[in-house]
Amino acid sequence: MGRDKAFLPFDQQMNFLYNIVKSYGLMHVHEILVVVNSENADKINMQVQKSDSNVGLSVNRKAPDERFVSIQTGLGSFQKLLPCFIHNIDNPFVNRSVITQMFDQLPKPEWIKPTYEGQGGHPVLINMILISKLMNEKESNLNFREYLSDFHGSRVLVDDPKVLINLNFPDQFDQYFK
Repeated sequence: MGRDKAFLPFDQQMNFLYNIVKSYGLMHVHEILVVVNSENADKINMQVQKSDSNVGLSVNRKAPDERFVSIQTGLGSFQKLLPCFIHNIDNPFVNRSVITQMFDQLPKPEWIKPTYEGQGGHPVLINMILISKLMNEKESNLNFREYLSDFHGSRVLVDDPKVLINLNFPDQFDQYFK
């Protein structure tokens, strides 16, 4: 992308990070945690400090390019063991209806993904059983999607195509924000 996705403009007032944090905060999510690498930790920490939500910061110093390690790092930083949404920065859209539909599926499946037209999207909701297993996993270079396939999951059919978005290239960003 050429720039840190967290700071890409979402609209006139907010960047990607602030929009995601604010959206979950408005839904009264108990605890919001942003996982970062050490390169952007200070800059993101300044952004998080400005937030009016209950937001914390966790730095993945072990393997900053490894998503699985970032997830373990974040989960290990929570104050309480509660179900957790894992929301990627490259999908800045948060739909309250989708979040509610997913949360209503708990506690049975260990993970829940929104699905639009047969494709799984973002975010992923994991329950406390899976959180515990993730925290105890010794292997760190695992693919999170493949790891989930070993557990009982559920897909929630949603009417929002934005759950499928991954903004990784400038032309993808331009498609939604220009």
